[in-house]
Amino acid sequence: MNCGLILLILILSSYKESSHEDKKRGAGVDMDRIGLMSEQWSKERPELESESMEIYGRLMIANKFAEKAMGAFLKSHGLINPEFDVLAVLRRAGDPYKLSVGELCEAALLTSGAMTNRIDKLVKKGLVDREINTDDRRGVHVVLTAEGFDLIDSIIHERFEVADKFIRCLSADDRKSLNGILKKLLSYYE
Repeated sequence: MNCGLILLILILSSYKESSHEDKKRGAGVDMDRIGLMSEQWSKERPELESESMEIYGRLMIANKFAEKAMGAFLKSHGLINPEFDVLAVLRRAGDPYKLSVGELCEAALLTSGAMTNRIDKLVKKGLVDREINTDDRRGVHVVLTAEGFDLIDSIIHERFEVADKFIRCLSADDRKSLNGILKKLLSYYE
């Protein structure tokens, strides 16, 4: 799962929480684990501003839920998330569904060593092949096999449904706002 999707899922899953001030005022909102920790710190160390740690903590907890949901889905199809990412990048690249290792690394935000490991596993599963780059014999292209193409095409709709189910509690306006906030956050790091 790419970083942007992970962050989106993380934030969305915690988005329905009210603000710390609302909780202090007793707005009828159940306190979550992060809110409880924040309240404890405010009693013990009132000079600490906890909002950034609350956001970070909720992101981390939401990430666990997101990974669990996506992990279970992918496992049911014999994949793990890093393998899915490679298949998805190749499928999105369009016909002839092949990229150089460097292009794959750039699209997946990985080092060549990490990508080589993923490609090796997918080759063993028969989902991708390596081809010599005819323009540069030192280079290699990674190409989806027919089996890899069929697999990614058969599960991609369900993958989107798993993500949609994860954020179903949010209105269309909430989703749009949150997506904009996440873009802003990620643009700082990318």
